[in-house]
Amino acid sequence: MGMKIVERNYREIANIVQSKAKYQKVMLLYDDSVTNDEITKIYDSIKDLCIFNKLNIQLQNLDEIYNGYRLLIFLCSADAFVTLKINRDEFINIYCPTDEGVLPFFLTDENVLSNQNDYILMPKGVDIAILSSLYFNRFYNHIKDLIYFQSSDTQFDFNPTEITQHSVIETLNKINSTFEFKDIDIIRHAGIAYHLLPLVDYMLITAFELIIDAVKSQTLMLVDVYKAVKEDYKLVDKFYAYYNNNCLLNLISLNYQCLKRICEKSKEKIVEYLTVQNIDESEIELVLEKIKEYSKHSEDLMCYLYLYNVFDK
Repeated sequence: MGMKIVERNYREIANIVQSKAKYQKVMLLYDDSVTNDEITKIYDSIKDLCIFNKLNIQLQNLDEIYNGYRLLIFLCSADAFVTLKINRDEFINIYCPTDEGVLPFFLTDENVLSNQNDYILMPKGVDIAILSSLYFNRFYNHIKDLIYFQSSDTQFDFNPTEITQHSVIETLNKINSTFEFKDIDIIRHAGIAYHLLPLVDYMLITAFELIIDAVKSQTLMLVDVYKAVKEDYKLVDKFYAYYNNNCLLNLISLNYQCLKRICEKSKEKIVEYLTVQNIDESEIELVLEKIKEYSKHSEDLMCYLYLYNVFDK
């Protein structure tokens, strides 16, 4: 069950439409990265099989898709897709990423792996960001599970592996259904470009490392709450509640050596993938500010990163 990877050609799209939505309504959802020629080729391949329509997801209202459509074809970039607010559960979905970023297409709106029987036509390149994301989110889910469930079955593997499209997707498919991709939620809500995901992962793992070290050295520093939130008393109350909930700090104190080692190893792997990304220095400060603002308003472990002021260190 779950995502089916099919060959990237128009014949495959036609085969899926014929078997799953013949003579029914099919919508092509595309973004500004798509040419008219690409749209025409898809239209020509399925026009005799279905009732065809198309929408530019960056320009048009998408309510039309709920007007009896059976199948959706997504021809768009990861950046355009990750911002969509569509209940995809009621459709058969075909994903045709226009760049190498494929991770968001495998996830639900709750940032866990989708178990729907959808289809993806993979691009030729490898989405390196998946590997970076997995290293950070294994660490994040491990801590979250220890705090909320007092146990964790997260498996860490820091051995060198061959990086191919197949191996990356195979690794992704081994993730369990409750595994949360917190970094995807951050870029989704903070408006951060998908290609910057390894940078986001690096900043997040570094932030957790700073808290781990500060707990050990007893040098934790609180953010100036009243200066940060001004007269937003709901935020004041939230930070007060987090300050009085020592679950994360107690966990770190009891498991310092283990968490420190996992954090350092995860960071080393993330740095490997970060070095192959083309990141403009001007983007670094902007991304940091967006993560900081996300953490300020979060209702989970991310709030501790803001509360203990690690983004200003």
